[in-house]
Amino acid sequence: MVNRDYVEGLNDPLDLVPIGALLLSGMPVGYLYDTKQAKQGGSTCIGPNCFKVTFSILLSVCGLSPMVCLLLTINEMV
Repeated sequence: MVNRDYVEGLNDPLDLVPIGALLLSGMPVGYLYDTKQAKQGGSTCIGPNCFKVTFSILLSVCGLSPMVCLLLTINEMV
């Protein structure tokens, strides 16, 4: 799934952005959308409930990220 040359240079945090986007956005969105779609019984999911849980997950991650960065920065300074 991931190119070997790409994995060798995985020291830079920016390299983790595409992997994090897949794990935190692509996979949960698809799974949760399909679950809501199955509950509605149609071929598409209609309404705000389709992405409510996904939005909450991504909001939580985006809210916690600055705090984790701040804690890591403080830890490096000490």
